[in-house]
Amino acid sequence: MAWRQDLNFTPAGLSWVVNAYLIAFGRLLVLAGRLGDLIGRKRVFLAGIAVFTAAQASASPSRR
Repeated sequence: MAWRQDLNFTPAGLSWVVNAYLIAFGRLLVLAGRLGDLIGRKRVFLAGIAVFTAAQASASPSRR
């Protein structure tokens, strides 16, 4: 894991990072499920696709 060494993470510090991402993902998953119940699954799905597309479009110029 070269990136772990590049960022000077210890194995314990790396587990904190992974746990933080898992907690954030779990919370967003629950929120998306609740929004799907309130406003409809199709709308939430299309909003997610739009956010993903916008993020990819904004990140693609920075790759060059």
